Amino acid sequence: MLGGGGNGPIHAIAAVAELHQASQEVVFRDAAAKSAGNHPRMWQGANSISAPLITLNRQRQTLTATADGAANPVRTTLVSNPPARSTASKKSQSGRPDVPSVIRLKSGELHYSEGERLAVFNSGTVGSVTAETTGSGDVATVVSQQAEVKLLLRESILRAAAQRGDGASSASNASNTALDRLTAHGHVTVDWPGRKGTGEKLVYISEDAPSRSQEPAPLRRVLPIRRGAA
Repeated sequence: MLGGGGNGPIHAIAAVAELHQASQEVVFRDAAAKSAGNHPRMWQGANSISAPLITLNRQRQTLTATADGAANPVRTTLVSNPPARSTASKKSQSGRPDVPSVIRLKSGELHYSEGERLAVFNSGTVGSVTAETTGSGDVATVVSQQAEVKLLLRESILRAAAQRGDGASSASNASNTALDRLTAHGHVTVDWPGRKGTGEKLVYISEDAPSRSQEPAPLRRVLPIRRGAA
């Protein structure tokens, strides 16, 4: 769960935990007397989710989280670790050093499927989805009505490492979370160093994603479909 690909234990803290054996669901919720900022929290490795209500379905390998208004959103942190490279190549194709990228999202709802490696964030009662991405010194903020985060499969990470000729050393790091792309829909605004834009759709393509060497380096980072200034 949480993009870990089944790697490492899942931890959870909540005031109330309910196990439904028939449906194989575990529900984590606030106590009746809620205290702001002390919501159920679930984490696996560096990835984490905090929300007033979190439901984990072990049979379907899905996770849902629901906010309780703008003051109590779903907060998600995803750390994208680039596959290990050989000693001779410690930089991405854009020339940036390999460092983990962090995506912090605030939303009204979260629906995650481990089988699809897809997390869908909806505005819900919060009113919008805010995604903040950091990595290699850049910070970008994207606000929209919906955001989809697609994570790479372990096999894709291994294949990308093989294409680069990085050898077996990449395998030890291949099970970590690696971002494929983030797609934002609906009333999108983006604030990226050196550029701003508005529109109905934005696609952020990670440099961890394989088989995109034919794309110019600037296009590998942000592809906004915009109606405003850029």
